[in-house]
Amino acid sequence: MTQTVPIQTLQTQGLQKQPSDLLDAYLEDSWDALAQFDAAREHLIEALEPGSIENLRILSHRMRGTAAVYGFPQLAKLSELCEKVCEAGPHLTDTELPDLLSFLEQFSVVARAGVERIAHGRGEGDIGLDFSGLGGSKSLEGLLQKRPTAFKRTHAAVPEKLEPSGSLSARLRRFHAQNLETWEYFAPEAQELLEGLRGTLETTGAVLEGEGLTTLFRGTHTLKGSAYMVGFEEMGLLAHRLEDLMSAVRDEERPYTLEIGEALSLGVGALQDMLDTAEGRTSPLEESLFSTLESLTRLLPAERVLELATLLGTGADAPLEVSGERGAALLFQLESFFEGNLEYWGDYSSAQRARIEELRELLGRGETPDIHAFLRSTHGLKSEARALEVPGMQELSSQLEELFARVRDDELALDAPMMTTAEVVLDALERMLLAAEGAYSAPDLEHSVLHAEEKLHGFLGERTRGETNSVKAGLSAAQPANRTIRVNLEKLDRLMNLVGEMVGLRARFLRQMSSLEAVGNLLEISRSRMNRTVSEFETKYLNPRLASITPAKPNEVTPGRSKLSTTQEMFNELEFDTYSDLNILARSVLEMGDDLSEVTGQLGTQLSGLREETETLQRLSYSLRDEVTGARMVPLSTLFSRLSRLVRSGEGGKLFTLETFGETVEVDNFILEELLDPLLHLIKNAAYHGIETSDERKLQGKPPQGRIVLRASVEGGSVLLEVEDDGQGLQLGAIRRSALEKRMRSPEALENLSDEDTIQLIFEPGLSTAREVSVDAGRGVGMDAVAAGVRRLNGEISVSSEAGLGTRFTLRLPLTLVVTEALLVETGGQTFALPATGVRQVRFVSAGEIQILEGVPHFSYEGSPVRLLSLATLLGLNAQLSETQALEGQPTVILDLAGERVGLSVDAFVGLEEIVQKPLSRTLAGLTHLAGATVASSGEVIALLDPSGTVRLAAALHSTSQQRAVSVQHVSKTRRLMLVDDSVSVRRIVSKMMIRAGFEVVTAVDGQDALEQLRRDQDFYAVLSDLEMPRMNGYELIESLKAREETRPLPIIVMTTRAGEKHRDLAFRLGASEYFSKPIEEARLLNYLQHLEPLILAS
Repeated sequence: MTQTVPIQTLQTQGLQKQPSDLLDAYLEDSWDALAQFDAAREHLIEALEPGSIENLRILSHRMRGTAAVYGFPQLAKLSELCEKVCEAGPHLTDTELPDLLSFLEQFSVVARAGVERIAHGRGEGDIGLDFSGLGGSKSLEGLLQKRPTAFKRTHAAVPEKLEPSGSLSARLRRFHAQNLETWEYFAPEAQELLEGLRGTLETTGAVLEGEGLTTLFRGTHTLKGSAYMVGFEEMGLLAHRLEDLMSAVRDEERPYTLEIGEALSLGVGALQDMLDTAEGRTSPLEESLFSTLESLTRLLPAERVLELATLLGTGADAPLEVSGERGAALLFQLESFFEGNLEYWGDYSSAQRARIEELRELLGRGETPDIHAFLRSTHGLKSEARALEVPGMQELSSQLEELFARVRDDELALDAPMMTTAEVVLDALERMLLAAEGAYSAPDLEHSVLHAEEKLHGFLGERTRGETNSVKAGLSAAQPANRTIRVNLEKLDRLMNLVGEMVGLRARFLRQMSSLEAVGNLLEISRSRMNRTVSEFETKYLNPRLASITPAKPNEVTPGRSKLSTTQEMFNELEFDTYSDLNILARSVLEMGDDLSEVTGQLGTQLSGLREETETLQRLSYSLRDEVTGARMVPLSTLFSRLSRLVRSGEGGKLFTLETFGETVEVDNFILEELLDPLLHLIKNAAYHGIETSDERKLQGKPPQGRIVLRASVEGGSVLLEVEDDGQGLQLGAIRRSALEKRMRSPEALENLSDEDTIQLIFEPGLSTAREVSVDAGRGVGMDAVAAGVRRLNGEISVSSEAGLGTRFTLRLPLTLVVTEALLVETGGQTFALPATGVRQVRFVSAGEIQILEGVPHFSYEGSPVRLLSLATLLGLNAQLSETQALEGQPTVILDLAGERVGLSVDAFVGLEEIVQKPLSRTLAGLTHLAGATVASSGEVIALLDPSGTVRLAAALHSTSQQRAVSVQHVSKTRRLMLVDDSVSVRRIVSKMMIRAGFEVVTAVDGQDALEQLRRDQDFYAVLSDLEMPRMNGYELIESLKAREETRPLPIIVMTTRAGEKHRDLAFRLGASEYFSKPIEEARLLNYLQHLEPLILAS
């Protein structure tokens, strides 16, 4: 059950956790911005000047960023709305100025009230209702009605070829896809308003008055204005009709009745379904709209309802009679099919969903469609469904294929009604898939199928009616083949974590068991020693005669004593029948020794039984781990099918085929989800940059169509994924030039760089050989992000490339992450873990085997030289020894990395253990040589090393040793940062981040201030700059710095709330080194600054 917490409560709680100095900084910045805002607004009243409106836009942008940083989302949304209104300001005329001024005044009043509440510790309050109550929504509506064209520039433009057509569901999905930036702030506000309306209606009885009436009216009014503002006409008009209803009640034109309450509830439900459908979630949209329209028809004038029905595209269709019986029968057959064909369902559903999306994409194109493409996809839908005899789907997909066949034969036209019908049928097919998986109800399924049949009947005639009723035939014969339940993935995750904890506990128990056995062995040794002592004691004290008699030599006489005397004494002792204390102690000790022997024997027997039970527990825990791991394992076919949908031939203007092998290989579901972006980037990178054009391939004697291969296989406990193309290969010269331009290496270093090391440069942040930055070619993700994503999964990535023949990327990943095997080693007095999947062999390397090649120790392994590194030296634990001294006579772990084999010398091997991997905190997550942490069986928390990241420390050590020769003055330069931002809060927060990392920070309030300071002093590590600032913005600052020879080499890092590609592209074209979106991720920024250091020193 999900608990709903009021937004204001969350804000107040978050506010109480804010440090007082940061809150003071926010208040200081907000009061200053509001004062400047009011001054600019007063100036605007005197004269309508573009400059004044631009200042208002910059100030509202500043307030938006500050509020977002400190966790006040409503103030941030209101400021963002003001920013967008100001963007449209220059397009307004004098007659439209009053509405603009009213809006700005209302914004100022509400924002000041919110900041005042925050200052008194009450949270920001209900900003939306305050703004609506002051007439803000009315001012916005006035601006929209007078000059709607002025605001078109604030929304994503809809291309003419994508004009909304087809079913309402398709139109809503298109609106969401084409207005993502607007949707980010509209959807949360709309959701909050709908929840408020729903909550009020649930607590309202037969009488509505006072606060309840005001809340309902304000909610529908605000929702209407917001929807119209972002261009969501369908939602805006429905909310408008609900507002009409509430307006009549408020103005006492009609009394509030339960019928009105029911109509409002239906309308709110329909509005929620619109939101869900637009975001791709399943909802009974058509059914809820029909119910709402039917209810409104009895309460509002007919022309108003007709206008709404026409816009929603539902006026022509009468509500369908849904009995539920047919849907229940079809649902039972689909679920039975699903349960009896689990091994095929994943591949089948993925393929069918891919074809449905492909058909929707074809329907969305405005140009003349390729009817043969429609037929290919619909034939695939029908063939797949018929091959497996999927109930219902084979009949409906067959009718869809016939529909397009008639278009091909010129019997029907592919016009808007036809495309609407196709959309409705595709919706029904998709809902059949969802119903089989348990995500759709019987009435909703029946309604969807009936709707599709009604639409098809208009084109294909009577034969479609009832054909799908064939699902009723043989219903009694359909029986589920297996008993199954569906389990939420989060539950499996929690179960897997518990299994991991049990594995760790079992390891600690085994360690305790071994310790107990060792104690038993010590006890046995002590018992044996005690028995020997008792035996000696008995001989000496209980039988002294035996100890005193010594063999006499013949004819030998003891001086002073006669034989008779000795014999007499012996005789007296034998006849004496009393015991001394010493005799009693000796006998007691002897009895205790016997008791101890018996206890030791019993302890051995118990330990032997406990050992057998422990082995049974170990087998059970292994089985449980394997079963839970198996439940999380999914075939790669689901990932491969998604990639096939996302990457199509013709991208980047290149023709190619994408071939996949190894779809049956299974990996952990978490790993599969995390692999989508890296693999998609690699494939798109091959399509855009690897494969040549058809003409270029013909000139080289290659087939005109390129070939990209995605291959999976299992090797030991790892899965190998290969992305290979037959294109032009990596352009090493272009890589070196890009590295030089971005100052990643010095010219001398690049000249001496081998081809293998040059290839590794592509994994460094910021390097790209593309002439233009493209989101499509890799979705805007660099190869450094791909490598980082693979390393997060404890994986390795390697590259091989041949000029003119192609490139192959190889990813080695574990099959699962939660429980894995690791080799524990000791070095420098500490214990570390290495993933067992990357360990090739453990051996001892003698001093005689070590050879120094190019200044680096090597040894021979399988006939090839292997680089030898000291783990202690890499981690700074044994730096006082020379490298050769640290290596001699130590055990060595041979790592099989993706690109090479490397030997790591350690002090000792602890052993191989099953470990439970735990994630690192944000502070440590940026350390690339750490993959996680674990608790060893000894209870000690130890670090899990990332093999590749650890080996890369060698290069950093080499670079550091070179940097020691740099002058003190130059070193001081590399630790100073120039921070440019017009927000006091941002300057303080980012400054604290940088100071904690050891930097000295100099701040500037805008671009002009920064430029003046840099003219006097260029001795800085880098410049961190916002984009939108008064006097001189960030773009102008970048351009000015790159135009001056003294500041041209200075790296410029952009920090902004603008995350759009056009802003990013312009910054990079002007010369920015990196681009970060606010709020800033501290670890990512520090990682990039750390990467810059050797480059700056080299320059």
